[in-house]
This record gives sequence, C-alpha cells and structure tokens, in this order.
Amino acid sequence: MTDDALGGNVFAVARLEAEFPIGLPSEYGISGGAFIDYGSVWDIGRAVPADTVLYDDFTGRAVAGLSVFWDTPIGPLRFNFTETLDAQAFDKPKSFDVTISTSF
Repeated sequence: MTDDALGGNVFAVARLEAEFPIGLPSEYGISGGAFIDYGSVWDIGRAVPADTVLYDDFTGRAVAGLSVFWDTPIGPLRFNFTETLDAQAFDKPKSFDVTISTSF
C-alpha cells in the first residue's frame, strides 16, 4: 500500500457556486463566492495490484467553502477556503488552495 493518490480513468463532479460583491470598489477587481462540491474518481485500470488500492469504485467526497476572486494583470486568482463535509478514512483534506486561471 502506498500513500500516493493514483487518480482514475472515470470521474464525476457536481458543483453549486455563487459569486457576489463584497463591498470593495469595482476597480479592485475583488469579489466573493460560496460553493459546494461533490464528486469521485475511480477505475484506476488493471495495471495496479488490487492490494495497493484503497478505493476503486464511486466513493463520494464533499466540501463546502468560501472563495475570494481577484482579477489581476497576470490573470484571475481564486483563493478557496474549504471545510470537508464527507471524506473517507485515508483522505488528506485541504482547507486552502489558490488557483491561477486565464480569461479570454
């Protein structure tokens, strides 16, 4: 057994999200958001021995969180603060992440 995430060939995700102003001047390019995510990844394939895999079926996970969106010259930034709602015994939940994206 390893502590490595193996990924999978199949995934399903559902997201409910809302974006809203947080009272700062619009020229700052900052807004807020709230979201709930639910999903799973499974079907790692036959190349991995079964005794090294903890989950290889649809085993859902859920998180809820708040976001800060910031439109910067390098691209939109997103700061997520999350709380795990549904996790499995060997999961390693994160409570914060940053995403840099592009706009076009």
